[in-house]
Amino acid sequence: MTSGNATAQPALGVIDEWTNAFTTATNMTYEEIWDWWDTSATLGWLLPQLQTIHSRNRLPIVTIEPWPIKSITKKTANLLPDITYGKYDNVIRTIAADLKQYGGPVIVRWGHEMENNSSYPWSKQSPAQYIAAFQHVAALFKSLAPGRISMMWSPAGDKGCQNYYPGTAVVDIVGLSIYNYPAFNQVWYGTGSMSFAQIVDMKYPRVSGFGKPVFAAELGDVTTDNQAAWVQAMFAACPNYPLLKALIWFNAKDSSNWGLNLPPPDWRISPSIF
Repeated sequence: MTSGNATAQPALGVIDEWTNAFTTATNMTYEEIWDWWDTSATLGWLLPQLQTIHSRNRLPIVTIEPWPIKSITKKTANLLPDITYGKYDNVIRTIAADLKQYGGPVIVRWGHEMENNSSYPWSKQSPAQYIAAFQHVAALFKSLAPGRISMMWSPAGDKGCQNYYPGTAVVDIVGLSIYNYPAFNQVWYGTGSMSFAQIVDMKYPRVSGFGKPVFAAELGDVTTDNQAAWVQAMFAACPNYPLLKALIWFNAKDSSNWGLNLPPPDWRISPSIF
């Protein structure tokens, strides 16, 4: 999964469950799907999705958003300690049962963008609390489905993300969120459209020191009149980042609130480009 020399192009993958535009694409190594454990952690929910991904000859990445379950966590601020104390272990066991029955390798991306996304209750919390929760979740997943699960720690890649690193022993892959949204960039970075290289040059040095394979776990560009050129430049830049092993395109209209009174970005792209 992570082999190859420093000049090899990263493998391709897609997040496509809301558009299904890439179902017949044959150049995808990975397919990423979402699991909200407050609503989707029921036995048998995940298994058929994993089997569908396998039927396309792709390796599944499951992004798990650990939203509080009201019957377990009375106060949102207690979410991460409750996870560490084992109060969500039955939820993890339910998900892991499907992963184990599936039988193939799966990448679990848990609690992503923990350093900057204020809309996530697991984000912008104490690094120590996040690290303890991630370590607990990783250990339990791997004990319940031994040999099948790789754990991805996936910050946005912004300043300070290093403080949330759970450690070499529990992290197999590092993910980054790489998005070119010119209107957001203008407010956040003081510039408009940014190339893939410009974005990665900011984020990659913050995680490359951990020595783990790096995935662009969420990737997108909204310059629809220039996407082909943006993607071409992205591929040209990839050899500059020897740990970069996969590019996962977010092929959907974003439902998240980016704030700053901006409309939700549309990351969709033609399979012929990507």
